[in-house]
Amino acid sequence: MRPIVQSQAFVFCSSRLRAAAYTRVHTYFQVPNLKSEIARRQFSPAASEELKECIDLFCYSVPVSLLLASLLSEAFEGPAGDEEIARMPAPAPKNYREPVMISEDEAEPAIQAIFADIRSATGADVIHSPYQAMARWPGFLQSYWSLIKPIAVSDLFQYCQSSMREDALSMVSELPGPVEFDATELAELDMNSSEASSLIGATNMFARSLSASLLNVTVARIALEGGSVHSKHEQSSLVTMPNMPKAS
Repeated sequence: MRPIVQSQAFVFCSSRLRAAAYTRVHTYFQVPNLKSEIARRQFSPAASEELKECIDLFCYSVPVSLLLASLLSEAFEGPAGDEEIARMPAPAPKNYREPVMISEDEAEPAIQAIFADIRSATGADVIHSPYQAMARWPGFLQSYWSLIKPIAVSDLFQYCQSSMREDALSMVSELPGPVEFDATELAELDMNSSEASSLIGATNMFARSLSASLLNVTVARIALEGGSVHSKHEQSSLVTMPNMPKAS
């Protein structure tokens, strides 16, 4: 996978996923302004910059991970990618500082309660990494989740999550290839059918989870930029869209 992930085609497709998430969130949702929340909590300039860089990191890394999981998911079904697409290396990505992650087991009771509410409200398989990173600032995480919860639990969010997943899967055909991990090849790696099934299930779970995570971190980025602006009529129907197609 390494030469594929480092290719110009892969970087271009992950950038398109990032842009698609930004457009969907900015268009369909009333995202609150959290710049004032940072000021109210008297974040130091260094803390404000670290929080912004943390969000920027996940805005970069989550679409990369989503595209990689989608490529692997397709590779379990058969050859994925196109041998006609060049594996020309892309420029090295920007270096980010490693975020401080607060796991569910390590979190203080107040953060554990927020994590539990996120799981309960969204039906998430895991607590997404951006939430674990934002737990470094408990007050901000509390304000963030309280304000965006109506978005995260809406039918429209579920539809956009499904659309992001479909976008990622469709882009696999635009990546260099082919790469394949069918049942025979997995058996050659000394994996029995139960292990192979678990691997495939975990990969598909991450692909679903990462599509939601991409929308979540995009909401955070737009909120830190000042939020999105909608008319009063749109505010009254915050997370609805006329004639919205039913998510599969």
